[in-house]
Amino acid sequence: MFSGCLYKEGTASTHTSIIKILNKKRLTMYVYRIFIKYLVILFVLLLLPPDVTAQMKSVYKFKNLQIPFDLKHNDSTFNKSKYDIEILRQQTTWYLRLIKNRKFLCTIIGTSLEYENKGTDKLEDPDIPDKPTLKMKKLPEENVLEIIFETGKKANLYPFCKVSFKIGYAE
Repeated sequence: MFSGCLYKEGTASTHTSIIKILNKKRLTMYVYRIFIKYLVILFVLLLLPPDVTAQMKSVYKFKNLQIPFDLKHNDSTFNKSKYDIEILRQQTTWYLRLIKNRKFLCTIIGTSLEYENKGTDKLEDPDIPDKPTLKMKKLPEENVLEIIFETGKKANLYPFCKVSFKIGYAE
């Protein structure tokens, strides 16, 4: 019999059951959306090339190089001593890292230099070394020590590259 209520007898519990089911479905859809979002982010990160991660790649290390003067970089001074020098590259930028007792002291940004010869003429150029070399030159007018790094003709990574690094010095 109809008693003025919109629901028949026993429908209130059915109504709350339907709400519980809908809430579970909403929760499930919410969790599903979060899972898909993180799955897409992971997929995109895996597709990116390694250079996009912006890590410096070690090109060459020189061990126990004697530096004959005190070096100045920013507010730091490094006494004349033996240092390890590591040359790094990140995309198109070159870096020189000064190391003492496995501790990084400073990092200097380099400037790429061009060889006079172009193309295949570089192969016959006697001024270009076969393997990586490091040369130091004092520039007294600028009060700077110029460190020139050449990768050489037979380098596996970045052949025929020449880079200049400048750091202040004090005698």
